[in-house]
Amino acid sequence: RASYGHAVDKLRKHLKHDDAASVAPEDIIAFKDARLKEINPRTGKPVSPKTVKDSDLAGLKAIFGWGVKNRRLESNPVDGVTVKVPRTARKRQKSFTDEEARLILNAASTYRRSKRESPKVAAAKRWVPWLCAYTGARVGEIVQLRKQDVRQDESGWHIRITPEAGRVKD
Repeated sequence: RASYGHAVDKLRKHLKHDDAASVAPEDIIAFKDARLKEINPRTGKPVSPKTVKDSDLAGLKAIFGWGVKNRRLESNPVDGVTVKVPRTARKRQKSFTDEEARLILNAASTYRRSKRESPKVAAAKRWVPWLCAYTGARVGEIVQLRKQDVRQDESGWHIRITPEAGRVKD
């Protein structure tokens, strides 16, 4: 609510009026462009595209959308206006470091069930990290395995990871 209010205040200041019915898409685009050039007083850096998209434009779109749905406005001037948010560069490698893996697996090995915890949850906390480490599978893939997805043959143990394993039947 506060974020939406700030967006409306900023738009009102930018437009120098508060007549919602006279706001055009071009006004919203000019507001967006002006916001992207502003310097955030807290950080001293330009306002981020993500803030403009996810806070300013999202709030304005919701408010103008309410006006349209409640027949106070004919159209939503924010519809179709967006900001391309660049992907942020990853600051670390995708995988765990050897030390991080050691810490996780050591914690899993020494995990002890609390009195209020079910044995199944405790077993998952102990074994899921190990299965992820040995298979390279994701946590979500391991925790949704079913009995029929695990088998043993002459060459060893195998797990079969399938998309339907996590689906709940209707």
